[in-house]
Amino acid sequence: VDIPKDVLLESSEEPLPDSVSIRGYNPVYKGHPMQIRKAAGMLAKAKKPLFYVGGGLHTSGAAEAFRNIVAKSNVPTIASLMGISVLPSSHPRFLGMLGMHGTYAANMAVQNCDLLFAVGTRFDDRATGEISKFAPHAAVVHVDIDPASISRNVAVEVPIVGDARLVLEELLPQVQPPAIDEWVATTDEWKRTRPPTEIPDTDRLSPTTVIRAIAAAFPEAIVTTEVGQNQMWTALYYDFHEPRTFLTSGGLGTMGYGFPAAIGAQLGNPGRRVIDIAG
Repeated sequence: VDIPKDVLLESSEEPLPDSVSIRGYNPVYKGHPMQIRKAAGMLAKAKKPLFYVGGGLHTSGAAEAFRNIVAKSNVPTIASLMGISVLPSSHPRFLGMLGMHGTYAANMAVQNCDLLFAVGTRFDDRATGEISKFAPHAAVVHVDIDPASISRNVAVEVPIVGDARLVLEELLPQVQPPAIDEWVATTDEWKRTRPPTEIPDTDRLSPTTVIRAIAAAFPEAIVTTEVGQNQMWTALYYDFHEPRTFLTSGGLGTMGYGFPAAIGAQLGNPGRRVIDIAG
């Protein structure tokens, strides 16, 4: 939507409307109860389940509900770039980011899981690679508020259209911990033996050293990035603790995003430390 500059600079005394109705856009917020029960049943029976979380959990404020589900189920979890910080980076069940820039553990888990439970993510090509080879042994559950995103890229057995927070809050009491001790041990071994490659210091400090030092010094910070290698290094090496503390541009990958995003984050969180990691 392109709005002329003179219109953007105008001021108005008109009050905001109590509600907005847009023809053709009437999203479904509550997930279908039968589909949620079916998904819970599949999760309970799975031998190698895997959660895959995206930016939709941040948008809907679903991180707390999701963290409660992981605590109850003990299911390993991976994230898209936009889903980072839904779980703490140090969480024992978090395997890291999926995809061509992701971790060994996250990618191995996708290729070996028998149930991929995706929430608020669109299965972009940077995450999936060649679709015909993606999650070859898995049934897929997909929760998303946009019905056009479901089965668009990856075939889905159980689609659930709805707001991620509302769906997960309804799912939580239905979760029965699956018997997955062997699967958890396998994913733990992948994570332990094949962490993200450390970039060694030479005559200069390496990106790994710098990013880890910033993370250790400012664990409470909100972090923004530009687009490029700095973005990937931050996703891999920064230790996030709280949801919505990683602001980065996915999708079209807007160059120069980090600095204005940091200004916005600071305005929205007075007194909070905000760091822009740039290229």
